[in-house]
Amino acid sequence: MSTLTRFIELARLRVEHDYFDGAPARGLRFDPDPDGADWIRRHDLVVRQRDGELLLAAAEPRLPQVWEDLRGDIAPPAWTLRASDPRHALYTDRRDRAGHLRITLDDAAPRARELPLDAWIAALPLRATRRLRARRGTWKYLLVGDWPDVPIALVDRDGGVEFRRDEPETLDDGRVAAVFRSTRRLPLRERGALHLELRETEGASRRLLTPVPLAAPAGLICEHRNGRRRPVHEIFLNR
Repeated sequence: MSTLTRFIELARLRVEHDYFDGAPARGLRFDPDPDGADWIRRHDLVVRQRDGELLLAAAEPRLPQVWEDLRGDIAPPAWTLRASDPRHALYTDRRDRAGHLRITLDDAAPRARELPLDAWIAALPLRATRRLRARRGTWKYLLVGDWPDVPIALVDRDGGVEFRRDEPETLDDGRVAAVFRSTRRLPLRERGALHLELRETEGASRRLLTPVPLAAPAGLICEHRNGRRRPVHEIFLNR
């Protein structure tokens, strides 16, 4: 009579991203290095992955062989992170972009190799979390169209971010845009927490636009300014 094989969760590797407010990164996959792929086949592991998370499971009778293998002199199994989201490079800090990032099983438990078998099994699943940083850049607002000819300010209702009025710019189509820039580099967020308003600065100080749209990955440009090349997120406000 056949018996069902019990599978034990061996490892769970997770990649979070600041752009998604620390939630699992979307559009990422884990590609095993050749040695890692051979290790998976050798132990007949079950592999499941979804955006930002990789799960490995082993048949319970195979755990001693997996443990012995990991205690050897071989390099720990490793995976390279790949991005299927075409916007990944736009909202990710250049130091954290997929394609050159690797995560290994030793990241999950760097001292697991030193444990005896029973303690190692009791510690399963091995877990590791990598946090990717969001791209930071200057936020540049360009006001085009029929805005009131009065002093205007772009303000953060919570007071955490300041914007300065910059020199007007002439666009390719000949229109002149009023320009506001953040005084510091700000991170991109899928769901931004800033509460920005355009306000008149004289008289009744009435609101002209609230809420003001926040920067998005598609607005990224590289701007040459004062002899330097820097990332800038352009946001056009038309009226």
